[in-house]
Amino acid sequence: MTYSVQSDGRRDISFLKNLPGASERLQILTADLSDPESFSPAIDGCVGVFHVATPVDFENREPEPVVTKRSIDGALGILRTCLNSKTVKRVVYTSSAAAAQLNNSGADILDEDTWSDVESIRQMTKFGASYGISKTLTEKAVLEFGEQHGLEVVTVVPTFVHGPFICPKFAGSVRTSLALILGDENEYPILLEVSFVHVDDLARAHIFLFEHSDAKGRYICSSATMTIEEMSKFLSERYPEFQIPSPESLKEVKGPRFTRLSSRKLLDAGFEYKYGIEDMFDGAIQCCKEKGTKFFVETLFHLTYISSDAKSKSSSKITNQENYFTYSIALALAIKQKFAFAFSPLHERYCNCISLISSLLLLQAGYLNLTYANPYKNVCLSKTSVVHLHDVARAHIYLFKHPSAKGRFICSSDVITLEEMAELLSQRFPELSLSSPALKEIKGYLMPCLSSKRLLDIGFEFKHGLEDMFDGAVWSCRENGYI
Repeated sequence: MTYSVQSDGRRDISFLKNLPGASERLQILTADLSDPESFSPAIDGCVGVFHVATPVDFENREPEPVVTKRSIDGALGILRTCLNSKTVKRVVYTSSAAAAQLNNSGADILDEDTWSDVESIRQMTKFGASYGISKTLTEKAVLEFGEQHGLEVVTVVPTFVHGPFICPKFAGSVRTSLALILGDENEYPILLEVSFVHVDDLARAHIFLFEHSDAKGRYICSSATMTIEEMSKFLSERYPEFQIPSPESLKEVKGPRFTRLSSRKLLDAGFEYKYGIEDMFDGAIQCCKEKGTKFFVETLFHLTYISSDAKSKSSSKITNQENYFTYSIALALAIKQKFAFAFSPLHERYCNCISLISSLLLLQAGYLNLTYANPYKNVCLSKTSVVHLHDVARAHIYLFKHPSAKGRFICSSDVITLEEMAELLSQRFPELSLSSPALKEIKGYLMPCLSSKRLLDIGFEFKHGLEDMFDGAVWSCRENGYI
């Protein structure tokens, strides 16, 4: 087998060389989509070619026409090289459900005669629109080229590819498929009704269509479909160790429900699926456990203390000045040690260790300390950097997904003094009684302000201000009986 990759010095393909039998049966060559002749060494002498990759720009960093032209020109260039080889008999091209489902057909189920409506997709501003356009137009172009030049071209149209993965990177479709387990709410709308195919079944379908002499045109490859509510129930029953959102809580999720795709044509040709939805999730979860978390995001809470007996409205302190600073020392040493571990040459694989340094999480601490006249805690609030809990959670997810994130990132959105805190609380909640006499006389630790410029420079945006923090904190206090 000959495998070609687009020239990219940053891409790590060493895992391919470690596959069983790779040293005897796998040859890896470098090629460039912009230079079709660079594929000649990989194609010459072959009787079949599998075109399984395409330029992808889910983040819309380039204009859609640029991405589409690159995809079409690259695919057609490879087909011309196949023709010139005089040995290639058939090309199997991997398309996508995005080339069939993005339309307003109104049908209950779609087959190979249905194409995505490019003009409708162009009106979309949502994530990944350019991908649907490029896959649709490229698939049409390769099929047309095959008909015009007498080259056998068969296209495979897979739905969400799920199951175990061999690459060191967390496969995008697998990550989305596991969104309910990972708690990635941004991906929930995609799962409202989604069709899956096991990665091994997809690979088998490619080989089947290459070997099946009567295969012509498009073939949808999809073995299972489930709604997000069905997925919630299935995951909860099969993996009770994970906290899965309930079907009831997911009814509020809004998004498009894509029409189901039929694999009847592929099945009628004699293909049989071997793997069900259980195999897909079992394989994906097992791979995640075996590979571990490549991106390690750690939170350093910036000297945050909430009394364990706050609900009883006791002002007894559970810390003293000595262990207050012991906490800081321990955190500093721990994170240094973790960075040393992450990048140690003793390990077979480096991991990207990311440290998120959070300022004070404004829960009930600020309000309770002022209310209960806790002088020790008020000393700690003389001048405080704060951040909303939800912004910290969003920052974790953002840094996990951001491929260039490395090292430490401060997460702090606002700075407030003890006097400003008392004034804000009094103005915003006049019905509450604040016991905060002589705040100006309190001598505390004037901590330097923390800058989140590095986090902001890579594109993160804070959503919540001081008002949101205090509103949420007071509401939580009322709900839990603290006030």
